[in-house]
Amino acid sequence: MKPTDASIGRFRSAWKKEYGEDLPKELAREYAEDLLELGKIVYRNRIITRGRAPPSA
Repeated sequence: MKPTDASIGRFRSAWKKEYGEDLPKELAREYAEDLLELGKIVYRNRIITRGRAPPSA
Protein backbone atom coordinates (compact mmCIF):
# COMPACT_ATOMS: atom_id res chain seq x y z
CA MET A 1 0.00 0.00 0.00
CA LYS A 2 1.38 3.37 -1.01
CA PRO A 3 0.33 6.63 0.64
CA THR A 4 -1.69 8.97 -1.55
CA ASP A 5 -0.68 12.56 -2.27
CA ALA A 6 -3.48 13.70 0.03
CA SER A 7 -2.25 11.53 2.90
CA ILE A 8 1.30 12.79 2.35
CA GLY A 9 -0.04 16.33 2.60
CA ARG A 10 -1.73 15.50 5.92
CA PHE A 11 1.47 13.86 7.14
CA ARG A 12 3.47 16.96 6.24
CA SER A 13 0.95 19.18 8.02
CA ALA A 14 1.11 17.01 11.14
CA TRP A 15 4.92 17.09 11.00
CA LYS A 16 4.92 20.89 10.71
CA LYS A 17 2.51 21.19 13.66
CA GLU A 18 4.52 18.80 15.85
CA TYR A 19 8.08 19.81 14.97
CA GLY A 20 7.67 23.33 13.56
CA GLU A 21 9.57 22.57 10.36
CA ASP A 22 8.66 21.82 6.78
CA LEU A 23 9.27 18.32 5.50
CA PRO A 24 10.10 17.91 1.79
CA LYS A 25 7.49 15.88 -0.08
CA GLU A 26 9.84 13.02 -1.02
CA LEU A 27 11.17 12.70 2.53
CA ALA A 28 7.60 12.78 3.86
CA ARG A 29 6.66 9.98 1.45
CA GLU A 30 9.66 7.92 2.61
CA TYR A 31 8.77 8.42 6.30
CA ALA A 32 5.11 7.62 5.66
CA GLU A 33 6.00 4.42 3.79
CA ASP A 34 8.30 3.41 6.66
CA LEU A 35 5.49 3.99 9.16
CA LEU A 36 3.07 1.95 7.07
CA GLU A 37 5.59 -0.89 6.89
CA LEU A 38 6.08 -0.76 10.65
CA GLY A 39 2.31 -0.90 11.10
CA LYS A 40 2.14 -4.02 8.91
CA ILE A 41 4.87 -5.70 10.95
CA VAL A 42 3.13 -4.93 14.24
CA TYR A 43 -0.23 -6.08 12.87
CA ARG A 44 1.15 -9.37 11.55
CA ASN A 45 2.99 -10.04 14.81
CA ARG A 46 -0.17 -9.38 16.80
CA ILE A 47 -2.16 -11.83 14.65
CA ILE A 48 0.57 -14.48 14.84
CA THR A 49 0.84 -14.20 18.62
CA ARG A 50 -2.91 -14.67 18.88
CA GLY A 51 -2.66 -17.91 16.93
CA ARG A 52 -4.25 -16.83 13.66
CA ALA A 53 -2.63 -16.84 10.27
CA PRO A 54 -1.90 -13.39 8.83
CA PRO A 55 -3.68 -12.36 5.64
CA SER A 56 -1.67 -12.93 2.50
CA ALA A 57 0.06 -9.84 1.15
